[in-house]
Amino acid sequence: MKKFPEIKLVPDEMREKLDFLGHIYCPAKEVFSEKITKFLELNKEDLKDIKAVVPMGSCGRDEYYNVNKIKDINKFPSVITGAGFTEFFEEEFIQRFVNEGYFQPLDYATDLNTTYEGLDLKDPKGCYNIYSSFPYVFVVNERKLKNRPVPLSWEELLDKKYERSITVGHTEEDINEMVLLHTYKNFGEEGIKALARNINAPMETIKMAKAAGGNVDSESAIYIMPYFFAKATPKKDYLKIIWPKEGALLCPLYVMIKKHRESSLDKLINYLYSEDLGQELANKYFPHVNKNVDNGIPNHGKLLWLGWDYIHEKNIITRVREIEEIFYKEWKKRGISNEKN
Repeated sequence: MKKFPEIKLVPDEMREKLDFLGHIYCPAKEVFSEKITKFLELNKEDLKDIKAVVPMGSCGRDEYYNVNKIKDINKFPSVITGAGFTEFFEEEFIQRFVNEGYFQPLDYATDLNTTYEGLDLKDPKGCYNIYSSFPYVFVVNERKLKNRPVPLSWEELLDKKYERSITVGHTEEDINEMVLLHTYKNFGEEGIKALARNINAPMETIKMAKAAGGNVDSESAIYIMPYFFAKATPKKDYLKIIWPKEGALLCPLYVMIKKHRESSLDKLINYLYSEDLGQELANKYFPHVNKNVDNGIPNHGKLLWLGWDYIHEKNIITRVREIEEIFYKEWKKRGISNEKN
């Protein structure tokens, strides 16, 4: 799970009032900020007193990152977007605010975008309302496969024939949690051990996009990465973007909405689910839930979703730490094997 340096906490009494705080992954930050800003300008009569921020700094932690440490719900932003299973899934935050019922669920339309067909997106805790996602696929360099078949599924990636042939984010001390979670849920402890065996080396996502095309020295033939970065790889006939048979891993983008808020904010909340914003996000390879958005998914590819029952069964961050222990124990065995050889 991605680790960041700590940022000094701002005491509750020193925090500014925020009506909307928009966190989103780097590839969509600029367009997300532009569309929210434009929407607020077009609706300034209704939203003139709304304080909204989309942090545009580092793609790691920014000065607004630790809002999950706020103790007073009245100091917490009225509407806040998040992504992945990070700070808003910490046990302390869930106990303090989520389980106390401070957030409002949204009623999802029955006719969501076909990209999300068959998926139950409604959070039973009524906190995390999904509006888009950041799917993970894999890119295959056929030259480096050396006559091995192109894998077409997540299950196939665990086959011994791909030993030390896979690259995944982020670093050797910090393996991507989405890959770990889905592997463990679907293939258990043995699946995690197989993954540890087959990973050649972790790598930052931007570097992976270059390495897949041979621009960076790498022995890997398969690169697990977000669809956005897969589409950024060089256009080479020996590079294949694989949308796995089971589905691309669904990394959720969600909005948390306080029950007690300015009623004018409902207009902005509705905009998060609009075709206008949705199409802009889809153009950045963030599939949106609005039924009218063209998500551009090849061959009507599916998304593979962990499901809320699994997410809430045990604190998801605790679960990731437990899976990491299994992974790194196996990873270290591999290192010992190298020394013997």
